[in-house]
Amino acid sequence: MGFVDSVIALLAFIVVTADAQCTYTDGSTSKDFSSLTQQTYFSINSVQYNSYRFFFNLCAPISFSDPSNPDVCPDGSTGSCEIQVLSEGALIASEAYGSGTGSWSKHNGDHGIAPGPVWTMTGGPCTRESGNTVTSKIYLECDETAISPNPAMIEDNYWECFMYAKIYTNLACFGNAPGPSPFPAPPSPGPPPAPPGAPTRSSPSTGDKDEEAKDIGMILSIVFFVCVFMYLAVGAVYLHKKGSEGWDRVPNREFWTAMPGLISDGFSFTKEKIKDWYNSRRGYTSAS
Repeated sequence: MGFVDSVIALLAFIVVTADAQCTYTDGSTSKDFSSLTQQTYFSINSVQYNSYRFFFNLCAPISFSDPSNPDVCPDGSTGSCEIQVLSEGALIASEAYGSGTGSWSKHNGDHGIAPGPVWTMTGGPCTRESGNTVTSKIYLECDETAISPNPAMIEDNYWECFMYAKIYTNLACFGNAPGPSPFPAPPSPGPPPAPPGAPTRSSPSTGDKDEEAKDIGMILSIVFFVCVFMYLAVGAVYLHKKGSEGWDRVPNREFWTAMPGLISDGFSFTKEKIKDWYNSRRGYTSAS
């Protein structure tokens, strides 16, 4: 075998091997998805944090390099990477979410998607949730109108170290796949990205905001009752030292004693004003 023949054979072996690595098999059904592999990466926005997005690829590593953090998502060996977007448009590699190699498997209807192929990439142990592994899963969903692959985020969770996305493509319409799925609406731009130097997780989700509002309400309630207690305690001690006894040690006792009468007067005043207004309206209506 000559040199040229050897080179041709080597190239043919590389092509066949690459295709095999991107072939999904389910029983007697096989499908080559190598045409979905990007030269650079797919890009989708995080749904948990506004100033983050994910770069990922199918059957190959992403082509991306952050000179300031070259070891976070190494170019040529990372399949999924979380990216922080700064206000001036700079991209910073935040964390690798899967290696450049992965595997196809069949899911059984996860996330409301018809059973079919899912590409799974894993990384190291999750440092924020014991027992979890850093994982990215890319589901393929049938859409006859999607001649070009269209990615969409399903769910991502920084604290539990996972990212689930899907790709609408007509290549997934085979076997027992259903008809076309609705084409996803473009993602809303959302608030502007965080400025440089901002905390890396400064945009909590809706659930986090609700919990934060509850915490603020609890803090304000505690501060209010502590202030009331201090007011009564300090005032009572001060009046006791001045010789007051019994209920006379209550601070501003005359004011609190008169409070029910003041409230009653306020209600009576308001009631009379409403009656006057109502009577004047009746007179106006009768005259007209």
